Amino acid sequence: MIVYIREAHPNTQYPQPTTYDQRVGIADSMCSDLKISIPTLIDGIDNKVGSAYSGFPDRMYLIGVDGKVKYKGARGPFGFKPAELENAIKKISAKKTR
Repeated sequence: MIVYIREAHPNTQYPQPTTYDQRVGIADSMCSDLKISIPTLIDGIDNKVGSAYSGFPDRMYLIGVDGKVKYKGARGPFGFKPAELENAIKKISAKKTR
């Protein structure tokens, strides 16, 4: 899943929302415009999820079925390494098939 947090690069198309409804509208527009089909959750306007996970500007996590963090990537954009997340998923999947 994607968790949409505060806007990293607000602009005229995707301004920084000041209400939750605005944030939902911007997230909906962005997902539609970018053809994102991954289920997307939306952080509250209080930014609790973004703050708790240090998600700004972007970060990848793998959360296990037990609710524990199995992988925490470095902050993006330079620490955004999908191959590391893919390897973490493969490692967990291999453990389950044993």
